[in-house]
Parts: sequence; structure tokens; C-alpha cells
Amino acid sequence: TISNWDLSTDYRPAVGGRVGGDWYDAFVLPDGRLTVVLGDVAGHGLAAAGAMAQLRNALRSLLFTGATPADALSQLNAFSRHLMARAFATAVAVRIDLDSGRTEAASAGHLMPYLTGGRTPVTAAPIRLSPPIGVKGGSYAHSEFVLERGQGLVMFSDGLVERRDGTIDDGLERLARVLDRAGDSAAQQISSAMRPEDTDDDVTVITLRRR
Repeated sequence: TISNWDLSTDYRPAVGGRVGGDWYDAFVLPDGRLTVVLGDVAGHGLAAAGAMAQLRNALRSLLFTGATPADALSQLNAFSRHLMARAFATAVAVRIDLDSGRTEAASAGHLMPYLTGGRTPVTAAPIRLSPPIGVKGGSYAHSEFVLERGQGLVMFSDGLVERRDGTIDDGLERLARVLDRAGDSAAQQISSAMRPEDTDDDVTVITLRRR
């Protein structure tokens, strides 16, 4: 339980029981800030699961020891390039001061989280996009914004919005409409509204809302 904040997660495996590459993490740092991560390793099966576990553990260690999201992703990319030559992944990481709502963030090629609530329509979070993990010479940009009271952040993997019969932009627009109607919904409700059974990829959703 986090005072004055609501956090929810939902993970749904790929149709047919295929092992996917999604992972997520959320933990409070020793200084009281909250770190939330969502990542997606390319591919399926045991190889993707093994790469996912290595990247998840490495990124958790980097963030726990004080690296900013941008620095952590930069070091994770170096780790991946040196020790996991064939790994390719996207990830988004945020670090939040729970008292002020100040949010530090970085994205390694991942779909942008959505900002919900407040007085404005649902919009993509102001996070600068950087290259995926596994790209040579990747540089990872630092972004900052404030989550005001009543605002939320919705993070998701591509399985939520990708469909065989539509483009990813169609899926993103549909998600924005779902969030406009019920932006304070928990992760499970958002997943259900988007009908993830229509995708052959695993699906992960994380919601964080400041009360």
C-alpha cells in the first residue's frame, strides 16, 4: 500500500500459452521514491524468457543503487551489448517522488505511457523516446514531469494495442478512447476493455494514480 497513490498491474499471457517477453517491476527505494518499470523482450519461448529475466534483474539492480532511469537504461544497453549480443528489448522506467509527484523517466524504444485525469484529455506522457536496448551506441534521454493530484500514468506493452487486423496507431487511438471514458480504471479493467484475447502476444498494463 502506498499512501495517497493507487498502483495496479495486470499481466495476460499470449494465446496458446506461448512464453512471452513482457516484464514489469515496482519497488520503493530506500529514500522513499517509487520506481516502476515495464519492458518487452523481442521474441517468444525460453530464449525470450531467459533474456527477460537477465534484463529485469540487471535493471532492478541499477535502479536500486541510485541510477536515474536514463542512466540505468544506458548501462543496461551496455550490459546487453556486451553479454547478451542477440537480445533486443524495449523498456520504460519511471522514478517518482511520492510527496511531490515529481517524475523522472526514460524510454528505450517503448510505447509512451498515457497521462490520465486532470483537466486535459488523455495524452502521451512527455517522455523523450530513445533507442531500444540492444542498439549500438544508444543514448538515453532524461525526462521530467509532475503527476498532479488526480492524474494517473498508464504503462502498457505492445500486445495491448497491436492487432492482426489493424495498425498500432488504431490501437493507440482506441486505448486513448477507453482511458478518456474511464481513466481511473485499474489495470485489469483496461486490459479487459481492450480485449487482449484478440492478440497473439502477451499483454501487460500498469496504472499509477495520485489521489
